[in-house]
Amino acid sequence: MKQEFCLIEGHDKEELNYICNELQCIDLKNNKLLCQKCLCQHRGVNYTVLRGMAINNYNQYIQILQSDIDENESLKKSVEQSIKEIQGKIIKMLSDLQKSIFTFVDQQSQKLNINKTKAQQLMQDSNPQLDIYIFFAKFSDKKAQGKQEITKKQVKKIINDLVDDLNQKLEYLKQQDINENKIIDIELQSFQIESIFQPKLPYSYCNQHFTTKSSICIDINCLQSSDLDYHCLRCCKTTHVEHFKNDLLEEYDKLKKEQKIKQNFLVNEKQKIKENIQKLVNDQIIQLKIEQKEQYLKYETKIENIKSLQQQFEINLSVQDTKYVFGDLLLQFITTKEEELQLQLNQVQKNLEEKLKFCKKQDKQTFLEECKLLQIKQDEVFKLQKTVQELQFIVDQKDQLLKAQSSENILNLIYTNTQQIITEKDKQIKITELKIEDSLQQQQQQQQLILQLQQLQQQQQQVLQQQKVIQKQQQVKQQQNPLQQQTQVVAPSKQFSQDHSFTKRKIG
Repeated sequence: MKQEFCLIEGHDKEELNYICNELQCIDLKNNKLLCQKCLCQHRGVNYTVLRGMAINNYNQYIQILQSDIDENESLKKSVEQSIKEIQGKIIKMLSDLQKSIFTFVDQQSQKLNINKTKAQQLMQDSNPQLDIYIFFAKFSDKKAQGKQEITKKQVKKIINDLVDDLNQKLEYLKQQDINENKIIDIELQSFQIESIFQPKLPYSYCNQHFTTKSSICIDINCLQSSDLDYHCLRCCKTTHVEHFKNDLLEEYDKLKKEQKIKQNFLVNEKQKIKENIQKLVNDQIIQLKIEQKEQYLKYETKIENIKSLQQQFEINLSVQDTKYVFGDLLLQFITTKEEELQLQLNQVQKNLEEKLKFCKKQDKQTFLEECKLLQIKQDEVFKLQKTVQELQFIVDQKDQLLKAQSSENILNLIYTNTQQIITEKDKQIKITELKIEDSLQQQQQQQQLILQLQQLQQQQQQVLQQQKVIQKQQQVKQQQNPLQQQTQVVAPSKQFSQDHSFTKRKIG
């Protein structure tokens, strides 16, 4: 870069050799050098030091990319060797599989090559921009390597699983596809300064209480406000009273320290969950592969679903809430306690475990039902086959009997059978006639009973009429002689009794 001097009055045209290392002084682009007096109280980095840091990180980044590219080439050779071992039996399918894997790996290598070439072009320029130096000076090779390491592990695991399936299930293989959506893909670098920070540092100074305004209100409404600012703790006694009384004001340094602890906790817990899920997934896949020996085609799709669940789970687990406040403070860690983080992670793990259980249980239940239905069908077929054999045996016996007899015997046999048929018909006719006679007799008896019932009803009506006449006579005589009334009452009663007895005998 050309040597330049500060033009600000009073800075005595000092050489511009520094860059401010404070958060609010680094822009996303078009950063400028400062002189020593421009730095004031800020921490500055000399241009030479900045350039050295950038070149060092750049070299490490290029080395990582080249190492990954070489590793992809080694992976291709390993895949090629594995495929050649079984190529004799399924040449066509293995050729398609090899092409698919190579294409995918080449796509990843192409992205790495693009990053490498772009980085070299930017840094090997005769006069690199200051922004490029700042980018590589602040570039985290560990972060980039961590992302790519996850992708490499997933790619290797997918390919190793494919090779294992090829070795174990040659007869049931079909074309396998690599779905890029199943893994955390390699990212293409923009080679631009990326900043998540807001101009909130350093703290301002409270002239009234002679202290720095380094306190933060952690009330959710205050944190979500568009006008975030630091507070003087003593000023808050009068200006932020409610939140001050509720102990909602915390020092920035304390929150930053707690955030680091929670971040480490979250990373460790995620790793534990990954290991547990990996073990759970491995155990289930091993069990499914044992069952797959007899029913490979049935379980193949379900295994892929389980792998997809795991891969999607890891992608989702890697996603972090990146809502920042006050520069570099994550809102999630300010408003969420460790117990809540643990509960959320446990729920995520539990949900995946239930999905995995249901995934296997559903398929196994369907398989058992199909087996039961098949057994029923097989039993029915066996019974039908047995019936056919018995009928065929009877037909064969009849054929042999007919062949053994002469024509005369056949005629005699026909005559005998005819006589038997005629006899049976006569018996049936007689039985029918008897049934008809019985039916006619029953009809006659029913008609007689109906006539008797009609006569009985007429007699009953006559008796009732006689009773009414007698009652009227008794009422007249009662007025003349009570004793005579009793005697007359007895006589009709006897008469009614005699008539009733006569009716009974007639009915009988």
